[in-house]
Amino acid sequence: MEWIVVADSNQTTLQTAGQIICRLKMRMTGFKTAQGLQDYLRYNRPDLIILGNVMWELGAFEAVAALRKTMGPGPEVPVILLADQEERELAENAQAMGAAAVVSKPLTTAELTSCVQNVLALHEQSGQSGQAADSPGRNLEEIALALEECNESTNGMWMGKEAFGNVYRHMLRYLDRYHGTAFQVLFTVEMPKATTEVQRKEIMIQFRRQLQHTLRSSDMMFENGDNQIFLLLPEVGEADIGHVLARIIDEWKQTEYGSITEIASEVQRARLGGSKKAERSRSWSNWVVVVDDDVTNLKMAGLILSKQHMRVTALKSGRALLEYVRENKPDLILLDIKMPEMDGFETLQRLKEETQPGQ
Repeated sequence: MEWIVVADSNQTTLQTAGQIICRLKMRMTGFKTAQGLQDYLRYNRPDLIILGNVMWELGAFEAVAALRKTMGPGPEVPVILLADQEERELAENAQAMGAAAVVSKPLTTAELTSCVQNVLALHEQSGQSGQAADSPGRNLEEIALALEECNESTNGMWMGKEAFGNVYRHMLRYLDRYHGTAFQVLFTVEMPKATTEVQRKEIMIQFRRQLQHTLRSSDMMFENGDNQIFLLLPEVGEADIGHVLARIIDEWKQTEYGSITEIASEVQRARLGGSKKAERSRSWSNWVVVVDDDVTNLKMAGLILSKQHMRVTALKSGRALLEYVRENKPDLILLDIKMPEMDGFETLQRLKEETQPGQ
């Protein structure tokens, strides 16, 4: 597994680089300061360094030379420079004098992926590659350090369903023991009927990334089916859960796919103390759908109803409700009268027309 060190003072740049490198099945270590980078390189030799805006006070070429001096004798480590538009000329001069390549900021997946793969391939062909990060003979301390670096993240944790189940049960037992709280959230992404399978997958990938950026490192999630994501949010209070959901949905609306999708959310407080018979027998069967274009009203309704141990689904339009009830049968619908595009009266009329007798 190739080992890449990235240094940039901007947290977003580090997170973006980390996601791209992770998809390439490579190990990444990130630094926000020149001092941290240099201290680390005195005792470690990665396969590649991606140098952003730290050490540039020395000049781009001088920064590359300083890094190589810090690492001392040994196989040469290629350096890719990250440059804003106004720094391109300086970076290109540095490339002519020893830097491996220049990548523009803000980062894009295609450019950084291509650059990293090309630089590593050329470096390997030249026979200058150093010891691989996962090569035999590493001691216990080195392995532990690598695991700590791989898990250091400010983003929400994304897991497969099996791994999620194991950690989920452990988390609930921990919260119960130490009198913590948690909320469970299910997001359903409603897409246009004409959406292709490729588009559907891309939308869900983008929504997952949005969640990971928004949530904390202690928050957990997994994908259920092809258009749902389940979240466990530990140590979130009843006064905060509405703000969390509103922020997630509002930020998604600003993205490329936000205008063509509807996000339905269901929320309930996690049941702790599962070993107690009374808790196991508690009924959570009351299911209420709240429809309102005002996020504040949705948030308040969710808070009030969840306190009564009700399952709550929040929708922002009549159209979203009509789509939702085709596959779901809640116990009660709370419908706002004044909504754009389709008001409450029209929604109710269409709902009655589409609902079959006896349902």
